Order: sequence, then structure tokens, then C-alpha cells
Amino acid sequence: MSNVFFLLFALSMLACGDSGHQSENPSSNPLYSSSPEQLQQGQIVPVEGFSLLGVEVVIIDAGRLVVLARASVDSQGGFAVSVPQRPRYWLGVSGPYMATYVDTAFVFTGEPITVAEASGRPAGKIAENGADPLLGDVDRDQSVNGSDALILFYYLLNGAFLQGDNILLGDVNSDGQTDWADLALLGRFLTDDQDGANPLGIGEPVLSASRPPAGAAADSTMSQPGADVSNTSLPPEGTAATDSTALVAFHQSMGSTDAARRMQRNGRWLSENPLYLWSGLRVDASGRVTALWSSGRRGDVYGGVLVPELAQLTYLEELTLDGIGLTGPLLPELAQLTFLKMLNLGSAIHVDNGDLMRNHLTGPIPATWGQLTHLETLILSNNQLTGPIPPELSQLTNLVELDLSNNQLTGPIPPELSQLTNLVELDLSNNQLTGPIPAGLEVHFDQLALNDLFDIVPRGERTSFTAWGTKASLAKWAGVKVNASGRVVSLRFPDANVTGPIPPQIGDLTELRLLDMRISSRQSLNQIPTAIGRLAKLETLIVRHVEGPLPAELGDLSSLKHLDIDMSFYAGPLPERLGNLSELEYLKVAGPPLTGRLPASLGNLSKLTVLDLRTHHFTGPIPESFGNLTNIKILYLGGSPFLSGPLPASLGRLKKLEQLSIGDLDSDIHRGERDKSYEEGTRLGSLPPEWAGMESLKGLGLHSVTGSLPPEWGFLKNLSLLQLTGWLEGPLPSEWSGMTSLCTLWLPTNELSGPLPKSWVRLSALRNVRLEYNALSGPLPPEWGDMLSLQKLNLSHNPIASRLPPEWGRMQALEELLCPSCQLTGPIPNEWKSMQTMHRLDLRKNELDGPMPQWFDQWSGLEWLGLSGNPIWGNFPNFTKEVKFYVDAEHLTGCIPRVLARQYAEIVGCGVEVRIEDLRACGGPVYGTSLCP
Repeated sequence: MSNVFFLLFALSMLACGDSGHQSENPSSNPLYSSSPEQLQQGQIVPVEGFSLLGVEVVIIDAGRLVVLARASVDSQGGFAVSVPQRPRYWLGVSGPYMATYVDTAFVFTGEPITVAEASGRPAGKIAENGADPLLGDVDRDQSVNGSDALILFYYLLNGAFLQGDNILLGDVNSDGQTDWADLALLGRFLTDDQDGANPLGIGEPVLSASRPPAGAAADSTMSQPGADVSNTSLPPEGTAATDSTALVAFHQSMGSTDAARRMQRNGRWLSENPLYLWSGLRVDASGRVTALWSSGRRGDVYGGVLVPELAQLTYLEELTLDGIGLTGPLLPELAQLTFLKMLNLGSAIHVDNGDLMRNHLTGPIPATWGQLTHLETLILSNNQLTGPIPPELSQLTNLVELDLSNNQLTGPIPPELSQLTNLVELDLSNNQLTGPIPAGLEVHFDQLALNDLFDIVPRGERTSFTAWGTKASLAKWAGVKVNASGRVVSLRFPDANVTGPIPPQIGDLTELRLLDMRISSRQSLNQIPTAIGRLAKLETLIVRHVEGPLPAELGDLSSLKHLDIDMSFYAGPLPERLGNLSELEYLKVAGPPLTGRLPASLGNLSKLTVLDLRTHHFTGPIPESFGNLTNIKILYLGGSPFLSGPLPASLGRLKKLEQLSIGDLDSDIHRGERDKSYEEGTRLGSLPPEWAGMESLKGLGLHSVTGSLPPEWGFLKNLSLLQLTGWLEGPLPSEWSGMTSLCTLWLPTNELSGPLPKSWVRLSALRNVRLEYNALSGPLPPEWGDMLSLQKLNLSHNPIASRLPPEWGRMQALEELLCPSCQLTGPIPNEWKSMQTMHRLDLRKNELDGPMPQWFDQWSGLEWLGLSGNPIWGNFPNFTKEVKFYVDAEHLTGCIPRVLARQYAEIVGCGVEVRIEDLRACGGPVYGTSLCP
């Protein structure tokens, strides 16, 4: 394939060479040996936000399309380069992530040259999202190869071969046009060995496993005569020959592996070629090696060790040997590489399938490496390093990135590392380090913790995570707030369907005050890590979709005020250590049932105002210590029928308590359906009279209680809702008429007896009363006719045996009266005609007699009327609107109103509930009745 490239460039030289070229004067540049050279100086003015680190200028002959010279740029953007006096050449500026080229028609004038970032899609590199095509891939076959160069060559000959986007794909130098410079750069990219960096920094080899280090793009072209060297203070020891010896020793350590053979065969290692032709190297004008890299390649077998001879590469600035299977220890001798800026002995990840190529280096990190004072990047991740982190690394004051993650390092984090003021990226995760995070490094650990959290979010769920995973300030990350020092103080995790547990690194956010992970995940977050206990300043913790058990370390959150957890799976017991949360004001745990006993230690939470554990199956009694919750306002406890008695009398001391609920108050027993599990369940016990001391109580609900109703509770003047179910017996206390705020009274499914108290007429706020399924008796008190606020009254299934009081006709607000199976007798009083608000009246299965009231049709709001099972006689009411009407027709005469024809009715003789219009199915018209005309 390389022969094709040579032919291609030969043709290109003929196509655009200078036919009128005259002989030139002698020159130090072999391409123009007769041409005098001129030292040119210039200044690069970078755009805002662009770093000059690793930037170089490159001079390209515009006719022959070859590199003439190159020079590094100093920290201020200045450069000096010797160029032959040619009428036309290209000035290129190359560096990490950019390649901007300016066509100059004459020599430099010293005027500033402004450079800008390129498109971000260098040749041969796939965009991060995998969606954009490769620059240089003009035939769109997902690779940059000789066919692309040939197509680009034909295009340049006739100017019309490429169409549309393909022309842009040929613009590999990102200067906005497709021209001969692009072809030259593409050719250099293709002819360079795939292990090394490609020329001019325009991109990465298609098969490369990782990006070459910053500034490594020049490769062997730097060694061509005429190139300038920016480093003016090189160490005196060593020669190109000693560099070669060191490289040979390193190659021999790799044995006969695939990589070693490929380096020799394709990379020109161990050959007679000068070093600048060896792959994976950068060589300066004097022939000294300034960069060495080789990244792991999928399918190859690597190996080797760090040989001491590498310390002879005294001009070395970059050493990247990531993921090539290195074994053995790190060498203290590498401290002699005093000009080293990048040292990467970590791992390489293949962009095509995510494979991780690892090194397997062992032993400690040499303390002598603290002498590498020019070092800017140190990556030792994914090895098997042991021992402590040397404090001497704090001498690396130019260090920008330090990655020691995924090793077996032990001991504390040296506080001296906080002296690394230029540090931007720090990763010490997945080691066995102990102790606190040193001051000055906390922001780095905050970012690492957030990145670990980000890892549990699938890529398709990350749209709301603005700036996450970037180098932007944490203050710009969605849902994150920081303090003046840049530490994270609040995290409202964006909503997402996560795929893993909360990582233990969450414990590194030691300044965190609020953590809200109220996600709508379809999966569980798994267990809350025990490291959560390190968040000593956390005040609010809200987490959804958690799998238990809850960690006892939650009790170490000494500043916590608000704890709200929603479980997704069975969670085990409630940690006893929660009683240590002396600042806690709100505690709610919802979801699938917690089990075990209620911790008595919760009684220590003197500041608690809300305790919500309503969904759980606790066993045993309610601790007496709960009477110490003197600030509690809301107390919800699940557990029935698992909790057992007795109910603690100490709760009567809770003067601020407003809501108290114990048990499953929504069960079917409210409708009188006591199943076997209910009958056999544990009972809470009797109602303590001392609870009359809950002077602020507004709502009280208890399930599975026994005993009698305490008359003393009549002093609960603020109580507005009272719900009690279980096995209560005895009379309804007349003293309860003192509950002057009572609005809702539910006492269904008990064994209460005796009459309705006449004194309850003083309950002027009462609106809803449920007393069904008890053993109450009559007579019905006429005095209740003055309960002018009463809207619903349910006395179903009580042996009341009473006549209907005519006085109840004064209940002008009554909407629903349910008295089936109550042994009621006598007629329906005509005085009830004035109950114009009635919607539902159920008097079925009683012993009512007398005429059928014809005024039912005057109840404008009537929707449901049940009179079946009573010997009432007379005509059907003349309903003029549809009403669900249940009646026995045995004693009724006259016609059936047509509005009832499509309604259900219960008809004696049919034995089942049928539609009135289908009465013929029961044997014809019912006792001579027919539809009204």
C-alpha cells in the first residue's frame, strides 16, 4: 500500500510543482540545498480559552507538499524558525485537538497570527458520539485509507469529483477548503506507522487504541534537518546512540510477542534506519528521543518490563506505555528523566468496543519520582501497585493530572498533595486508602464522587445532566450547588432510570448539606452505602427506590434534620442507631414493609416533629419511650395486625401531637369484612384514658384495638377525625359530646352496644358518622334531628329495633342515610319530605310498613333508593328522572314509571336482581303492573 502512496505524491508534485524553478543557492535544508535560509520570527495569538501547551508551527512547501521545518511555541506564543526563501509555502499551527493552516504568499513579517480551534474532528478520529463520519473518509467506508487519498487526488485534478459533504470530509486540516495541503496531510497520516502518532497532529490512526500524548503529533518529522529545537537547556549527558541502546533493551524485554515483532517489522525498530524513522518516537534535530509511546492494540500479545536503560533517554519529555501488558516494578531510576512532562503507564481503552488493555505493574510508587519537577501528567491507573502514596509527589508542582485509581495503594492520602496547586484532575478511587481527605483536595474528590454517581446513569438517560462528566466548574453541573470554596453543598440528582447502586464515593462529599435522589427509576438503587455515614454535615437526605437493609451508619449523620427514604424491596429492620440523630426533625421511611421491633431509641429524638412509618410490619409493643417525643406533631405507625399491646399511656404527654395513626386503616374491615387473618391478628390493646392529655390532637386512627371507649377522651376539644376499628365494646360515651371540633367519627366493625347518645346533638361540627357492624340498639334519638351539619350517617347492620323519628326530617344537610338490616319498624315519616339534600337512602331488609311515599320524586338530588325487604304498599312513585330503585313489588300497584324501565330493581318472585323492563322473564307483568304511558 505504501507504494501507492509514493506514486500518489509523485503525481501530485508533477501536478502542482513549480515548472519555472531556477537553481537556488546552497542551504542547510537538503530539499533546497542551494537556497539560502532566513530566520523568521512570529507570534501566535491564541483565541480565548485555547492553551498554547504542545502547540507547534509547521512549514509546508506548497508545491512539493512536504514539511520543510517545524518549531515549538513558547508559553507566550512566540516562535522562531529557519525557512528557505521560497515564493510560496504553507504555515501550519498544530497541537492537541486543533490543526489550523494559513496560506502565506511571502516570508514572515512578524505580524501576529491568530489561531483558533478546529472542528474537533481530526483526520482518522471518530466523533465522541460515534455519529459523525471520519475526516478524510471521503468514500465513507468507516476507515481512512489509500482509496480516500486517491479520490481526493482526482478531485484536486479536476475540481469536480467530490460532491456535497464528501468535500468537507476531505478538509482534514479544517481550514474550510479542500486543497493540496489536505492531500499532503492525509498522505503523511497514512504512510506513518499505525503505532506512532500521525504527522502534523491532524488526528489519530484508525487502529490506535488511545490518543498520542499532547504535542506528540510531530513524530519523526521533527528529526529532519532544518527543524528548530525550542528546548535551549538540554542535559549534556547521553547521545542518540545511548538512546538507541535504551530502546533496544526495552524492545528485548518484550520478547517475541506480537507487539515486538510488529514494532520490528512495520515500525522499523532495530534497523539501520535513524531513530526518527522508528514508530512511536519523536526525535529532535540532534537525533535525541523526546517522546516514546505505544498503546495496547486489540488482538496483540504484549509484555515487557521497565528496563533501567530507559533512564538514558535524558531528553525524554513524554513516556506513554499504556495498556501494553508491562509487568514488574516501577523504576526509581526514571527520576533521571528530568525533562519528562507526561508519564502514562496506565491502561488503554479501545474506542470501537471498550476493551481495556492493562499493564500489571507491581510494588510501590518510587519516592524519587518527586524529582520529576517538569511532570504535568502522571497516570498509573489499573495496575497492581501497593504501598503508600509518596508524599514526595507533592514536589511535582507543575502536575495537572494525577491518576492512581484502581490499584492496591494503602495508608492515608498525604496532606502534602494539597500543595499541587495546578492540579485539575485527580483520581485515587478504588484503592485501600484510609483517613481523611486533606484540605485542598476536597474539590477533586467531590468531582470524582459525582463522576461515580454519573456512571450509574445509562447514556440514554443523561439528557438532563447538563455539564456532568466535563471539566466545567461543578457549579455548572445540573442540580449541583457549591460554596465559596467550590465544595458541593447541595445535590439534587436529575431524574433518571439508573442501573446500579449508590457508589461509596458519595461519602467523599463531606460538605454536603442536601442530597436529593428523588428519581423515578424502574430499577432499585440497591443498598445505600455505609459510607453515607461520613457526611457529618448532611441535613437533608431524600432517596427513592432503595433496596435494604438500611445501613446502621445512617445513625452517624449527626447534623441530619430531614430523612425521607422510599424502599423498593424488602428492607429488614429499622436501625437502632437512628436514635442517635439528635437534630432529626422529619423521619419517613415508605415502601415495602420493614420488619422487627420499633427501636426504643427513637424516643431520644427530642426534636422530631414527623415520624412516618405507616407502611411497615413492626412486631411487639410501641415503646413507652415514644412519650418523650415532646415536639412530635405527626406520628404514623404501621404494623397492624402485627404490633401488640398495650398502647403506651405515656403518649398522653405529647401535648403538641396533632396526628396519630397506628395500623392499616384502609383495610376491608371498614366494610365489615373481617377475614381470618384479621380475626387471628395481634391486638393493640385497650384505649388509655391518659391520652386525653393530647390537647392538640386533631386526627386519631387506630386499628385492632380492644376494650371500651374512654369517657375521658371527651376533653379532646381539637379532635376533628376519630377512627377506631377492632373489638371495642360497651356504650358510646355521652361525655364525648365535649369533642366540639369533631367532624368525622368512624367506629365501624366493633362490638359497641347501647343506644345513640342524645347528648351528641351538641357535636355541631359533626358531618360524617360510621357505626356499621356493631351491636347498637334503639330507640333512635329524636334529638338528632337538630344535627343540622350531619351529611352522612351509616348505622348498617345494627339491631336497633326502632321506629324512624319524624324529627329527623329537620336534618337539612343529610345526603346519605344507610340503615339496612337494622330491624326498623313503622312507616316512613311524611316529615322526611323536607330532606331535599338526600342522595342515597338505604332502608332495605327492615320491617317498615305503611304506604309508599309519593313525595320521593320531589327529592331532586335522589340517585339511589333501597326499600326492598319491607312490606310497603301503594303505587310506584311517579319518578320523572332516573333513580336506582330497589323495591319489592308484591304490594305495589299502578304503572311503573318509564324512567325506571332501564333501572335495576329487586323484585320478589324473581329471586335475582333484574331490570324492570325484563320483568316478563319472571313470568309476565308483576301483579298487574305495566309501564306508564
